[in-house]
Amino acid sequence: TAGDTIYMRGGTYNYVKQDLFDKSGAADNLIKIWAYPGESPVLKKSGSYADIYWPRAIIRITGDYIHLKGLEICYNTQESNAFYYGLIIYNGNNNICEYLNIHHNGGTGLSIENSSVGNLILNCDIHHNSDPLSSDKYGNADGIGISNIPAGSTNTIRGCRFWWNSDDGIDLWQNESAALIDNCWSWNNGFIPDTYTNAGDGNGFK
Repeated sequence: TAGDTIYMRGGTYNYVKQDLFDKSGAADNLIKIWAYPGESPVLKKSGSYADIYWPRAIIRITGDYIHLKGLEICYNTQESNAFYYGLIIYNGNNNICEYLNIHHNGGTGLSIENSSVGNLILNCDIHHNSDPLSSDKYGNADGIGISNIPAGSTNTIRGCRFWWNSDDGIDLWQNESAALIDNCWSWNNGFIPDTYTNAGDGNGFK
């Protein structure tokens, strides 16, 4: 509930899905899910599972004023031609994602969608996401995607780095809202990761 802090200890956590649904903090009383100081919790897909329902993400946030910090979210690889996200914020507002390391997922690493406003993505590394099983092979795995958000709101990406994503670094596809992108780096996107074999569009900031 509002004001709670959950510390995750170092080690590997194998999840089917963590769904933060209708769990909200408050502006002055966030829900914090943080890495324990000096330790690295790694959140991975639990083996092979047939997650047939969208969104196929290791973490989904549909809530407000939640602060994730210091987590590694990885290896939610494709099992079909659908997209497998690392983290998705869907109808979630005023959340903070800080010092996250999101990589090797079968779609966009971090997606912000629908009526999600006021979110801050801060000092995150998002890399090596690719979708080899898609009908548009390798063409839909971005570092961050902000999409289908109506005009009149702002989401902020600050101090983040994007590389070796098979499509784009940041993609603002069908996004009508404002996106503030500040002090970010984007390189070596649009290739099959760790190669220079062409894959998706390869825009750094799209």
